[in-house]
Amino acid sequence: MLHTFKASAYEVGEFSVENLEKYGIIDSRENLSTLTRWATIDLKKFSEKHYNPGNPNQWVSLNSSRKCYSIKIQDCVPGTIVKIDDNGIMIGVTGTYMADSEDGFTSIKIKPSIFYSGEDTYSYPILTYSYKTKAVSVFGVISKVEISDTPLQQWIGTNEPINILDKIKDTRTSVSSLEMIRFKKKDLGSVYIDCESPQHFNINKEYLYYADENLTEEINMNKLSKVSLYQLRCKSSAYNNNTAPYLNYVLDGNTKLIYAITDDIFKAILNEDSEIDLTEIEKFEVQDVTLISSVKINLGVIAEISYSKQISGYYFEEDNIHARDFEEALTSYEESLQDFNDVFDSYSSSIGKMTDE
Repeated sequence: MLHTFKASAYEVGEFSVENLEKYGIIDSRENLSTLTRWATIDLKKFSEKHYNPGNPNQWVSLNSSRKCYSIKIQDCVPGTIVKIDDNGIMIGVTGTYMADSEDGFTSIKIKPSIFYSGEDTYSYPILTYSYKTKAVSVFGVISKVEISDTPLQQWIGTNEPINILDKIKDTRTSVSSLEMIRFKKKDLGSVYIDCESPQHFNINKEYLYYADENLTEEINMNKLSKVSLYQLRCKSSAYNNNTAPYLNYVLDGNTKLIYAITDDIFKAILNEDSEIDLTEIEKFEVQDVTLISSVKINLGVIAEISYSKQISGYYFEEDNIHARDFEEALTSYEESLQDFNDVFDSYSSSIGKMTDE
């Protein structure tokens, strides 16, 4: 596919490190002697390993002795408490928390008992944090830095699937390679509504949701897992012989909206034409990710993608060095051109003499 476009550019200043910094293109405060790296922790697996039944209230450090500069927690149950620098942070209704600090955080702690208790069966909490390491170099001055690492990103399926690989790009970094792609089917629960039968259901009507078929226990919508779907069921009544029939609709725990159950609701699509149906297998990991150019997931799918992300490098040159290099190159070019002209003149003269004879 060929794309064309037009653009206009305006000169705003002389090309220099000072102007590049002034207009926000580079940041001279960046410490180019260090590398920023990322670590990803599965909080459930971490809790299973560090849970101490004899001390359920124990707080355990996630980052050891590392100082963290950015923190991102995904898919936690709302109300979960974590400690950052010994300050208690409560995860909000989105189940996500993010924080950045130029000075860095010294500690991240959780209670393993919270994630190991077995009460939360729908969420898959992940913590990603960044830290700095020394860059090993045999050069006195580093003129260019390129950073490559493999963060793990989790994506929740929506009713309008898009190419995920387009979403992990930005202007400052580029994705150099994919490392891992895996899919998981969303957990499917049930909720009950005040509806006699499937024939009486009206998708445009606002319903309250209940945890039981007799409609005695109303559900707190903020406590629904955003990585789960909940199939709608009618209430139990004499009209339907005291059963609670299922409806062909689900409530999305993420958007809190109702969607029809379609044939492709639990499908992932690779390269626009390869479908993976998770209805029965529930989990799938792509074996060869080198050939993948497009990843789309439908409403009932969770995707996890690990990739190498390369940060753009900057070159720094002094004006006098740049000028000297240019002058040397120009002189070398002029000398080479003169040598070529001398040889060509000599060759032309020889050809002329041979013609005269």
